[in-house]
Amino acid sequence: MCRCARTLRVLVVGWAAVARAVGAGELAPRVSEGWNATRIVSDSPPTPILEFGDQYALPSGELVFWGRIRSGWDGWALFSLRGDRLRTIITEGEDSVSRYGEPGAKLHLHYKGDGFLFHRPSRFFVGKVLVLSTERKISFGGSVYAWDGERLRGVLVEGQRTTLGGGGVIAGGFAWGASPDGQVLLTLRTKKPDPYAAWALYDGAPPRLVARSGQPLPGLPDTRLPDLCTGGSGSSCRLRLFDGGQILTELGYSRGGADTQAILLISAAGTERLLGQGDPLPGDSTRTIDLAWVLSADSARDYVARLTPPDPNWKGGLRETTYARCDPAGCRPIGEEEVESPRQDEQPVPWPSASALRWRNQWRQEGTTRVGRLDLDAVTSDGIVQLTPPDLLLDGAGLRLIEGEFPGAVVDGSYWDNKANEHGYVDTRKLSVRAHPGRWFVAADDPAAGFQPLPLLRTVDGQSVSVADVLFRKGTGQVIAQLGDGLYRLEKAPAAPLPE
Repeated sequence: MCRCARTLRVLVVGWAAVARAVGAGELAPRVSEGWNATRIVSDSPPTPILEFGDQYALPSGELVFWGRIRSGWDGWALFSLRGDRLRTIITEGEDSVSRYGEPGAKLHLHYKGDGFLFHRPSRFFVGKVLVLSTERKISFGGSVYAWDGERLRGVLVEGQRTTLGGGGVIAGGFAWGASPDGQVLLTLRTKKPDPYAAWALYDGAPPRLVARSGQPLPGLPDTRLPDLCTGGSGSSCRLRLFDGGQILTELGYSRGGADTQAILLISAAGTERLLGQGDPLPGDSTRTIDLAWVLSADSARDYVARLTPPDPNWKGGLRETTYARCDPAGCRPIGEEEVESPRQDEQPVPWPSASALRWRNQWRQEGTTRVGRLDLDAVTSDGIVQLTPPDLLLDGAGLRLIEGEFPGAVVDGSYWDNKANEHGYVDTRKLSVRAHPGRWFVAADDPAAGFQPLPLLRTVDGQSVSVADVLFRKGTGQVIAQLGDGLYRLEKAPAAPLPE
């Protein structure tokens, strides 16, 4: 059977399974029996956690996680789990001054955008300290906090005044990455009347300034930075932090009164220009570089660059692009097929039958209306399994990988009772039928079966927990899960001995 025929077969099977699972609910969930449940003690009255968010396993053994405790996009809280003790670190809108005595504004947990998977809090570790960078999807602001196991401290808090870089009120602060030697790269932007952007390093002590807009690059007094990229998770910033506080990035700046652009290696001690405007084009010394970008980097001086030569006839649209691999010995040209650029909308999964789950937000403009749909696929050895049928608009989807007894993925989203137009798009602003929120399961051993009901873990006393309500898994025989109005530790009961 040719590959295209196999792909067509899995497409047809997948569509039929989705229609059956979403529509009629005919499939019975898979069940794992024989779990013993022990309640976890909480420092506050029992509150059902309606939805689990991201979780972070600290080096100390503590588990920190987000949980939704009330409906609405602002109903999240941050929890700490040590052993069998659950603590609430802080809830949405709670004042950190009253809870910890720390100067700070109210904590903003607006990290889960409406269907935009990149709106998630980034997290990094500085020793045993957890550094969290949260975002506000409405104001595009953000804040950076540090949790040391006992206190939550604001590092860069939106709305607070900072002395970093000269002083001003923070419009947004973000954490971009961590180096192996335990430093976190921070970016911030301040509000009017004193707006500026800055980069800093954080290792548990007060942040240390590296670069600031309107000032020279470190170690290059004849330069001036018109601006610095700060952004949030949806921005196009490309910042890479290495040992010694070295930041690899590309920047536009002025030097000696002339504007230029280059790939730079920046630290508080100085700036090294690696490759940029006016340099010979690798592989063709008769031409020069106009613009240079870093695509990937193995170390501070070993990276892949995308290069654009000057084009005096360019009037818009795509420009000629070449690629080069650079290291301390120099740069050599490489072909586009050698450039490693993984898709941002693919999530690798540890499955025997699938190498990736792929979701694609497809948008197009029809007149003054923006219309779209979301497609969800599984990439398998037999081809692409399209899990979303043509007549189903899956809106606001998210993916969560599941291991243990039932390896697979939980799909969160809403679907609409309507048909897509001939282009495969649906105008959501003109729909009169309400969305139906749902959760489905895609099995690792049979992704072509499409969406299925969530598998269940059943306790010895007959209570059931879906795999979507499992917060943390330790091996194959122990999980932390939501059960009724609280969290429980579930342990697999030992199998009965065989009769002699």
